[in-house]
Amino acid sequence: KHFSGDHLKITDPFLERITENVSFIFQNITTQATGT
Repeated sequence: KHFSGDHLKITDPFLERITENVSFIFQNITTQATGT
C-alpha cells in the first residue's frame, strides 16, 4: 500500500497535466452541449 502512495507522488506532475487536459476537454464538451 505504501508503494502505491509513492507511485502516485512520482506520477503527480504527469497526472496534473492529464487533469488539466481532461478539465479543458470537459469544458469544451460542456460548452458545446450548452450551446446546442
